[in-house]
Amino acid sequence: MNELTQKAKVNIEQAKGRLLRSFQHVPDDKLNWSPSATARTPLQIVAHCGFSSVFLGKWIAGELQLPSSPEELKAVREEANAREKSVKSREAAIQLVEENTAQLISLLEAIPAAELEMTREHRFFGTVKVADLLYIPALHLQSHAAQLDYIQTIWGDMEWHF
Repeated sequence: MNELTQKAKVNIEQAKGRLLRSFQHVPDDKLNWSPSATARTPLQIVAHCGFSSVFLGKWIAGELQLPSSPEELKAVREEANAREKSVKSREAAIQLVEENTAQLISLLEAIPAAELEMTREHRFFGTVKVADLLYIPALHLQSHAAQLDYIQTIWGDMEWHF
């Protein structure tokens, strides 16, 4: 495995650990709590991370194209929301994150070193080298771990759960 992929793998594993450590401090009675009707619950946030890991891995590996129109994006988002809501337990969400993070890492490890210099198109980022995309999955996991940390402060949990 090349050095860039190895660093990305370490970052992904660290971010996954942070997400799951924060999630373990969500009380059972708050797993399905949401600050508003349109916001994800802690359970949905973790499920989202699990499902998104494979999606991101396939995109970075060049096996999947991102939606190209607002209509396609809306359909993908609605499908994702339904999948996230289908996860009903802490254990199922954790298993999803563990299994799909392993699949994500396998997808990234399979990218040949020469392909890291190639580019992928992204509607928000523009043209990006594959090597630079290797860090998006860890950033994604860290961002959602921070959401869990924030949600916990709403119900008075002021501890740091890094």
